[in-house]
Amino acid sequence: MNSIPFDFSTRQRQLSYTLLALLLIAGFQTLRGHAWTGSGHLHTVMETAATLLAFVVGTMALVRYYSRKNNTFLVIGTGFLGTGLLDGHHALVTSEWLSQRLPSALSALMPWSGMASRAFLATALLSSAWAWRREATLGESGRLDASTVYFATAAATLLSVIVLTFVPLPPAHYPISVGGFHRPQEFVAALIFLLALIAYFRKGKWKTDSFEHWMVISLIVSLVAQAFFMPSSSRLFDLEFDLAHLLKSVSYICVLAGLMISMYSTYRQVENEVEIRAAAEAEAERMALFDELTGLENRRAVHARLEQALAASRRHGWNGALLFLDLDNFKTVNDTLGHPAGDELLQQIADRLRSLVRSEDTVARYGGDEFVILLCELAERPEHARDRCWKIAEKVLTSLGEPYRLGEHAYQVTPSIGIVLFPDASETAEDVLGHADMAMYRAKHDGRNAIRFYNPQLHKSAQRRLTLEQELRSAIDRLELRLYFQPQFDLHSGRPSGAEVLMRWLHPARGVIGPLDLIALAEESRQILPIGEWIIEQTAMRVRGWEQSGLLTDIRSVSVNLSPVQFRHPRLVATISQILARCRVDPGRISLELTESVVMEDLKGTLQTMRQLKDTGVRLSLDDFGTGFSSLAYLRQLPLDELKIGRCFIRSIVHNQQDAAIVEAIVNLAEHLNLDAVAEGIETADQLAFLQRIDCRFGQGFYLQEPIDADEFDAYIRSKSGPDSLRHARII
Repeated sequence: MNSIPFDFSTRQRQLSYTLLALLLIAGFQTLRGHAWTGSGHLHTVMETAATLLAFVVGTMALVRYYSRKNNTFLVIGTGFLGTGLLDGHHALVTSEWLSQRLPSALSALMPWSGMASRAFLATALLSSAWAWRREATLGESGRLDASTVYFATAAATLLSVIVLTFVPLPPAHYPISVGGFHRPQEFVAALIFLLALIAYFRKGKWKTDSFEHWMVISLIVSLVAQAFFMPSSSRLFDLEFDLAHLLKSVSYICVLAGLMISMYSTYRQVENEVEIRAAAEAEAERMALFDELTGLENRRAVHARLEQALAASRRHGWNGALLFLDLDNFKTVNDTLGHPAGDELLQQIADRLRSLVRSEDTVARYGGDEFVILLCELAERPEHARDRCWKIAEKVLTSLGEPYRLGEHAYQVTPSIGIVLFPDASETAEDVLGHADMAMYRAKHDGRNAIRFYNPQLHKSAQRRLTLEQELRSAIDRLELRLYFQPQFDLHSGRPSGAEVLMRWLHPARGVIGPLDLIALAEESRQILPIGEWIIEQTAMRVRGWEQSGLLTDIRSVSVNLSPVQFRHPRLVATISQILARCRVDPGRISLELTESVVMEDLKGTLQTMRQLKDTGVRLSLDDFGTGFSSLAYLRQLPLDELKIGRCFIRSIVHNQQDAAIVEAIVNLAEHLNLDAVAEGIETADQLAFLQRIDCRFGQGFYLQEPIDADEFDAYIRSKSGPDSLRHARII
């Protein structure tokens, strides 16, 4: 849709059309009968100008047609070309040489020739409105065949010229006027112009389309000229006759103006679309290469820049480095302060990283809370490059470790940084990123807030770990995973009071893989959920069997550790409920152990999940109590059944008074909160004696009994079902 040059409302346009018609009619009334005497030369000049205008309009309309494929412009274009030929014939007949050789008198030939030209154009314009209606109704199938229109127009034009040239024509003027009009036959063309004007008004496009607006103006001018000026002309070259020819040229100019404005509007529209598309493509390219939140380059840009840096470093012989950063415990920020605070933290980290590197270096957000720093042209010698990037990494570690202001909160976060130097003859960008990622994970594994360089040994370790992950996926089916039970004892009676379930992997090639390494591997490979569910189900089945055998008379419960991934899973409660129902085990015989870090990470969500677990009937135990950061105010809200004292305290209670005081305080706290206190890691007789002295009721450890498999545990609790001393309960 093309806009007209002035933003007229529909009512204003209607008013302008009315005023134009009234002004033309008023001009006719004022000038009518004026004693003007024109000439054939003036007429020839005006008609020559009209001929040229008609050809220009026709050509431009056809150009418009071939760019828009619109019936309207096809018919108007061919109509004006045919009109141009007839206007040219009309101009030629004023030639004395030609007029003397034609069968019609000049006084008859000129008016009839002019009327033929006007009737021809009026018919073409009326047909253009019909052609538009056809296309609007039928769509592409309603488009006219261009060759057919060309042929029809050419035939009609040629026939008109033949008739006007070779057929004797009757007089065109009537001496006695009819109602003041000397040539009433001119009303035929006027009627066709009127029908065309009505058709264009009914189209309604004049309200918004610039070309249609000017077409309406052109038709009004043509209608007034043909309905008033030409019929009232009493002789050749009088004022009415010449003004009618002048208005004809004006009507052509109006159509030409509409075409030019329409074409310019289309050009501007296309230009705007090109600009918008170019801007959109530029923005898409920017978004494809930059992170929207931080403004840093993104993963895709890093790959491209790293490929370039590798090629340049090999070509010029200098060494560069890639630093891979991952924020430690970033999830805690989102969980405690909300995602907006997390986003603000990432933005502040991005600002700090920008300030630490050179302009030629690249800082990028690789994804989530991971960042990458690409350092180019550090040094020619690898050892010098290593020293320089180490200093930069230390600056990053120190800067990012400074507190952040997040709204009303001050928060501190640390990064784990992995570094890899490049180039290497066999390294690609993927290799470099993978090696830096391995080094970063080594930094996390070594305690976080650390810097580690990549070395080939890391790669071998990662390969071994990947192989283990793949083998772990089928370990359950191959019956390689086994449950072991470490008995817990009543430290007063010496009799077994429960057990903690441990899992071991009896790997056919690597031997026994213990629970710590196995659980870590399962969590990193995202296999902890099916394995954890298998552990709970196997434990429940064993407990059900011991219940039926009457072996659990003195056993409080059997404890199963829940990993953080398991505890945060939305279907945890439903899964445990289904297992308990399926195994038909007393839920009170199952105790689920949680660590303090899991409990405190999202206290509100933790409380809800723990209460739902308690509703199933299971017991809940807080593992390694005292090693985390839980407060007593929170502790009393938790629906717990027991506190497990961390082995780090038990290890030193004999020779460290502070640890001894902490353990005694925990035992007293548990007693006052009506919770069981279970000491882990009892390895000496002195530790056992101390715990008995402070009245710690339950304990476990290698001094009392090492973990044993399910069948051995079955036999063990059978043998220890009678009274016995605790010391004799220990298997040596």
